[in-house]
Amino acid sequence: QGVLFVGPADAPQAMALPVTVVVPEMPAGDLLTRLSAVPNALETGDKTALSLWVYNQSTGDEAVEISVDVPPGLVLVPGSAQATSRQAFMDLFGRRVTWQGILKGGEGATITFDATAATMSGRVDVMAQTTGIVRGTVADQSIPIWINTERPPTIFFAPIVTRN
Repeated sequence: QGVLFVGPADAPQAMALPVTVVVPEMPAGDLLTRLSAVPNALETGDKTALSLWVYNQSTGDEAVEISVDVPPGLVLVPGSAQATSRQAFMDLFGRRVTWQGILKGGEGATITFDATAATMSGRVDVMAQTTGIVRGTVADQSIPIWINTERPPTIFFAPIVTRN
């Protein structure tokens, strides 16, 4: 059961509804990725933990290259790059974290690192690219981070399907 709030923000009404979430199946051979930053709203000097998870959902091995570009407004924390498999590398001057490795079918890896907020104000986007060399799979992701400014509210749109 889910709860749906309907009506104006100052006086919503709650309705209990059964909810079914359908996740589309990915084609075989694709790499699944997820980029995250916690927290994603910072003040100057605050630290955020960034993480990129990659998973090889095929049955065969995949050679994987990952690069995460950190924009001006964020400063990489030296020595913070870690990986669950092999080693992640940090280029402080190029503002980039990279990783390369072989992921067996059904295997994943997570790359993590920290960054601190500089003195600018506004939204910046951390960009990540994951490339599967064997199958030619490319996954691009970005995640917004707000620095010295309020993060806008998250708006979620979902279709409502009812049956009589």
